[in-house]
Amino acid sequence: EMAGQVPMWEHIPLEVRGTEVYKSFVHGWAQIVRAIGVVVKPRSHSRREPALPTVENVSRELWERNYDQRYTSHFLSRGGKVEFALDALLYLAKDADEMFWSMEEDEDKEDDYRQQSRYEALPKHRLDDCWEFVRYKLLGPNGKVKKGPF
Repeated sequence: EMAGQVPMWEHIPLEVRGTEVYKSFVHGWAQIVRAIGVVVKPRSHSRREPALPTVENVSRELWERNYDQRYTSHFLSRGGKVEFALDALLYLAKDADEMFWSMEEDEDKEDDYRQQSRYEALPKHRLDDCWEFVRYKLLGPNGKVKKGPF
């Protein structure tokens, strides 16, 4: 099993990833995950602005930039979707946010205070913690894409 070895692997439904996995499928998944990162934070030499990682924006990145189309095509032809990686991203972001606020106090209260102060100093946005809205904007109506991990 690839879980634990490949980032966010458990967000690909079992019926898609199957029991026998080819390297090209794994590489296709990795390219999609990498493309999401580039859409959100373009490389410094790129003239592109950061964008929402919608299916359309990530797909455009995959097809217009320097990715190995054989891997992307193999992943998609086997039932893989950009949506699975976006679901994983949302899951991890929400989980990290919830984990930050639920952390127990540990022995180093000064370090906790510094970390909490830095977090609270981040700019506030009216959509903070509106995870279902963000999911809708990236993945469409509720139920269109099953929530992982699977």
